[in-house]
Amino acid sequence: MQRSTLEQRYLDVHAASIYLGMSEKAIRYKIESRTLPFTRAGHSIRFDRLELDKFLAGNAVKPLGAMGGRR
Repeated sequence: MQRSTLEQRYLDVHAASIYLGMSEKAIRYKIESRTLPFTRAGHSIRFDRLELDKFLAGNAVKPLGAMGGRR
């Protein structure tokens, strides 16, 4: 029995786009600009779901009140 895409730890471009809610084109742009963590195995590109979670957490935008910004 195959595990569903969201249960797999290593995702291809298509599965990563679904997981992140982004288009495949946006994922490929982030690969080219090296702004999204990925692993290359030969010609295959894979994304570690745990690294993608860290990426998202590290790019979270805090509310202005939490940063002491203008009111």
